Amino acid sequence: MNENASHFHSKGEMSPAGDREVQRGSLNMKIERLRLKSIRNYESLDLTPHPGMNLFFGRNGAGKTNLLEAIHYCALGRSHRTAADRDTVRRDEPAGAVGVTVLSNSGSRSEISIR
Repeated sequence: MNENASHFHSKGEMSPAGDREVQRGSLNMKIERLRLKSIRNYESLDLTPHPGMNLFFGRNGAGKTNLLEAIHYCALGRSHRTAADRDTVRRDEPAGAVGVTVLSNSGSRSEISIR
C-alpha cells in the first residue's frame, strides 16, 4: 500500500471494487485530524495521523473499526454498521461527537463535525 492509498483514483483507474472509474478532477483529501468524544469504546480521542500511510493494529474490540466508522460517519453522515445513531454512543453517555479536519489537493482545509 502506498501513501496515496487513502486518495481517490485519477481518470482511467478502477476503484478498489473495480466497478467504476473516477472522473478527472476528483478532489483528493487527506485526513489531518480525527476527534472522537464518547463514541463506542473511546471516551476521548484526538488523533493526528502521519501524512503517509498509517497502520492501526490491536486485539479484537480495541477500537480499530471504530476509527474507520468515525471517518465514514463524517464523510456520509451515517454509520456503516448501524442505522441507529444511539448505537455509536459510548455506554452510559448522553451523546457523542465525531470530527475530522481534511486538507484537499487544492490546499483548502475543511472541518466536519457531527454531534
